[in-house]
Amino acid sequence: MKIKWIVCMGLVLIAVCLGVSFNYAHGISNFKCTNQSRYRITRNSVVYDFYVKQTIQLYEDNTGFISFNGKVVGGDVTQSVSRKILLRDGHQIDNHTLQYQNDGVRRLPADHVEDDIFQILLAEVSGDDATLIFERERIDNHAWLVGNPDAWVLTCVEY
Repeated sequence: MKIKWIVCMGLVLIAVCLGVSFNYAHGISNFKCTNQSRYRITRNSVVYDFYVKQTIQLYEDNTGFISFNGKVVGGDVTQSVSRKILLRDGHQIDNHTLQYQNDGVRRLPADHVEDDIFQILLAEVSGDDATLIFERERIDNHAWLVGNPDAWVLTCVEY
């Protein structure tokens, strides 16, 4: 009876050690990539064209940001957009899926876009104001396909 108990406890200890080492080995590593995108989104019969350079930077401390710099054309109005979505509490869900909490949107001085128009772009990228989920798939040595659970949003170059 003692031997069964010792073997059982040994197996539990091994399982815990394997779980801890698996989570440690699959942590979020530093990741930086950039691309240029065009999003054409219609809201309330108005077509918005977002021409933006997107930069994604994720850090080992489970923080990061996504920046959008460029212009928005809506009807006859063209405005500059320059914002950063700050990310916190990142964790890896599986081999290619990462989840972060939105830690706020920082409007940079060059930004002249109304918040409700920027929210249209944010909804396209994240689908949720509070949580951002990324899926990353490497497509060659320096290129990645990045998306959310609804769609592949962009192809970016790692730097």
